[in-house]
Amino acid sequence: CSAPLLSNGCACSVQISVPSLGREVEFGNADAAFQSLMFGSHALEFQDCSSQQALRKAQNLSGQEDPTYGGHGSGWAAMFHVLRQKFKPGSSSWKALLDTKDSFLLQIPFVRGKDAVWSDGGNGKGKNWIGLQLMLLRAELAATSAWSSWLRQHVDAESGELFDNEWASLVAKAHAQWMKSMAERRKLRRAPRTRKAAVSTTAKVEGKAEAVQSSFDLGYVS
Repeated sequence: CSAPLLSNGCACSVQISVPSLGREVEFGNADAAFQSLMFGSHALEFQDCSSQQALRKAQNLSGQEDPTYGGHGSGWAAMFHVLRQKFKPGSSSWKALLDTKDSFLLQIPFVRGKDAVWSDGGNGKGKNWIGLQLMLLRAELAATSAWSSWLRQHVDAESGELFDNEWASLVAKAHAQWMKSMAERRKLRRAPRTRKAAVSTTAKVEGKAEAVQSSFDLGYVS
């Protein structure tokens, strides 16, 4: 199932502390907030940017990145900080995240092959760090999750480092299942109107995930 409220480009208030300014600043989406940490000396230029505007501005500022990401030390840590602010308990984003229950979350890029770190790369070969961070954060906020134990065994939550190939394998399977689901939906749309047919909008990823479950729901973040 699609989960647009989870997207970094979704319009919602994200207030974070910007070290270069010495104060908190409110941004209109998570992408703009994250870019402000990457380009601290230009932080306020991202305040009123949409997601696409923030990404274009970041491209124009290429070469001026703060290697410390506003003191967070890495892109992984900076993004996690931004997401924690976006999904504060009681917010609509927080509710949307918890409503995904134990779905495997997959970030789908706009352009195939463009982002192999934060998304699945559009081909199932990306790291899907946004999906991973959202699942880690969901487990933390819900206090219980079928994924909690599995994620601790295979992923370093402090750095995003993978202990083995299990996460990459699930990302590939999830991408294949998402592609299959999209093909079924396109086929259904082309079917004659008199034909009665139904297709689930929630894809299933088949495969053993140790103590988790043998099949699980897939939610994609576009």
